[in-house]
Amino acid sequence: MSFLSEDAVTVGSALLVSQNLLGLPLAFLAVNIAIIVGDGALYGAGALAARNRKLRRMVATRRVYQAKRWVEQRLGPILLATRFMPGTRLPTYLASGFFGFPFSFFLMVLTLGSLLWTGLVFSVILIAGKPFLDALGPWKWLGAVIILLCGLLVPHFIGPIVARLIGVGPMLEDDKNT
Repeated sequence: MSFLSEDAVTVGSALLVSQNLLGLPLAFLAVNIAIIVGDGALYGAGALAARNRKLRRMVATRRVYQAKRWVEQRLGPILLATRFMPGTRLPTYLASGFFGFPFSFFLMVLTLGSLLWTGLVFSVILIAGKPFLDALGPWKWLGAVIILLCGLLVPHFIGPIVARLIGVGPMLEDDKNT
């Protein structure tokens, strides 16, 4: 499931832990391993694509390589911000593999991002989710669906804020010409 929606799996696993249906260490470890394997697979797909001559020629434009240089200068913050910004992992991780950014650095940053994100989600669910679900009594599974939907939507609002906080801004005109 983490290949379809990492956020849904993270929230769902935290909900299972909050209801004592799954142990915290197992759930936390399983979610993080699934996220890291999926992210590594995207990097690998990008690296494989780079071996294809036709694809390299399609991508080999001045604008793309200017963007590559911009990303290289901010790789750590960009990879970390990507964890918190829905819709950015696929292109960022494919590009990381395609451009041959160091896999060990990629793996280290994405692991840190995964641990931070899942730790945050698990903490929020375990602190606020359990009392909320318990208060709903027999309606707790409807509450779980609502929490799961919030888990899918909230990152869309938090992601840009996190990106600004860690210093990943838009590519400026001055940066494009360097």
